[in-house]
Amino acid sequence: MRLAVFGGSGRTGGELLDLASARGWSVRALVRPASVCLSRPGLEILCGALESQADLLATAEGAEAVLCVFGPRSTRAVPFCAKATSGIISAMRSAGTRRLLCLTGAMVGNLPANVSFGMRGMAALYRRQCPALAEDALGQERVVMASDLDWTLVKPPRLTNGGVPHRIRADRALRIGLLSQVSRRGLAAFMLDEAGAGRHIRQRVYVSD
Repeated sequence: MRLAVFGGSGRTGGELLDLASARGWSVRALVRPASVCLSRPGLEILCGALESQADLLATAEGAEAVLCVFGPRSTRAVPFCAKATSGIISAMRSAGTRRLLCLTGAMVGNLPANVSFGMRGMAALYRRQCPALAEDALGQERVVMASDLDWTLVKPPRLTNGGVPHRIRADRALRIGLLSQVSRRGLAAFMLDEAGAGRHIRQRVYVSD
């Protein structure tokens, strides 16, 4: 497949680029000039900014699927996810690309019954401590769901640094608790599989080991 990746210089993004390269897929990744993104076979790196509509369009053009795996790197970060995702969706429309996978989190948005009481408490604490970031993540999901694209919101719990597990569970009603987790590499494998298979189109899907 031909993919466009936003957020490829992060830890999850790096796993995504590694696995896509191992599969022989073609990837174009937009990274900031100061970011470190190792070269891989099949990878084209564009240095630019999420704030530039021209850079977003240049990244999305020709892609069969767009993967957004960016997010704040600290609790003191300036919110940017909702605005950047809105720009990416606009660029996708201009490029004629319809498939979008966007990584958020298990504690983002309205929590359904499959999310445990303990996780609900953690989500409430995060909203109190980081209200702007929590609202930005919620806004990102709303922007995606309001689009007419073939989207999937990917919602992992705690991320670890292990390898690809023997089994990755994914469902919009998957039970998520305080002990739930998924490795970044496993998460990347799921997102690549989903980009090709499209089993969860227009769903908020929870993922765990």
